[in-house]
Amino acid sequence: MPKDTTKSKAKRSRGKKRAKKDKPLQASPARERTGRIIFMYNTRQMALPKSLLESHVKTTKLVRETFELNNDVKIIFETADLPECENGISIEVPPAAWTHLLPLVIRISVVTREAPQNPVPVSAPALPSGPLAVPLSSTATTSTPKQEPIPFPVPLPAPTPSTPIPSTQINLTLSYASKFATVTIPRNVKVRTLKKAFTKSFGRNLQGIRFRYNGSLIDFNKTPTEISMRDGDVIDVLEAGAFGLEAFEALRIE
Repeated sequence: MPKDTTKSKAKRSRGKKRAKKDKPLQASPARERTGRIIFMYNTRQMALPKSLLESHVKTTKLVRETFELNNDVKIIFETADLPECENGISIEVPPAAWTHLLPLVIRISVVTREAPQNPVPVSAPALPSGPLAVPLSSTATTSTPKQEPIPFPVPLPAPTPSTPIPSTQINLTLSYASKFATVTIPRNVKVRTLKKAFTKSFGRNLQGIRFRYNGSLIDFNKTPTEISMRDGDVIDVLEAGAFGLEAFEALRIE
């Protein structure tokens, strides 16, 4: 009898589709980086996934627990990642626009302010009672001492603004294999010190490792000031396989 080739081809086609459907999906490194936000408070930094930051109320509660802030402290979120920010100036992220602006934000600064205290009510003095009380219809008047006129206040000279002294150190965050480490290096020294800091923090050698900042590989012959690095910036540490061999050799900076 001749074989039913139509049924055989149909079975093989269903098998290929089932295998392709069961194959796990792998997220790209770019998608993993945009799936978290780095919160900065004083000298501490913490990376939180965006899946836990659905609302402003939930984010405030999570940040309060993460940085161990008191309940009587008001928390404000500021960022410099929005297109409206100029010259690196941070602006506040309002609660009403939190869901809309969340996909555009990578770094958020946590600012705390003391909550306003409720004023203590002052009770009016009690009126005297008894035989010594003066009736309201009494014609007796009390003399009020004459007050001297208050002299017009003389304006004081405006204080001279002092020029802030820039710090000689800069804090950077190394991001490698979904792990983060904060390192401190001098601003006016070549960034070769990042290699030693990476080896010490992650316990890995530098073979096949490249450092990327703002989408470009870092030139280790320059200083953080020359590269225009800012305090709290993130340095992505990648391996050669993340680029592809040809692109990796073309972009390599000795």
